[in-house]
Amino acid sequence: MEEECPDEPPPPVVPMCDPLSPREGCPDGQGCYPYLVYPNGEGCGFPTFGAQCAYASSGAQGEVCGMGNYCEPGFMCVIGATAGARCAKVCSLVEPSGCPAGLVCNETDVLGYGVCF
Repeated sequence: MEEECPDEPPPPVVPMCDPLSPREGCPDGQGCYPYLVYPNGEGCGFPTFGAQCAYASSGAQGEVCGMGNYCEPGFMCVIGATAGARCAKVCSLVEPSGCPAGLVCNETDVLGYGVCF
């Protein structure tokens, strides 16, 4: 018989910076990146969302990322619209007009942030 999970809200999102203003609030050489951590193991749990400063890289829209090759501030490494992991510009789902021409803001698993595809 499966364990029933309590009906509790997920933990609050506590970003240390804003991925939509990726260089503000971070030390020189770093940028603000959204993150998602899934709960480990079995049973009840919620993913943890947030944003933190990390060392800036140089991957731009559509460039391959992951395995030590990361995206520049304002971009997120995602798997989805194209083969493999690619950098995509972070956008607001509330005001999705921040995408380059020809791209639209689409949801991600990271609560509150989309990416341009």
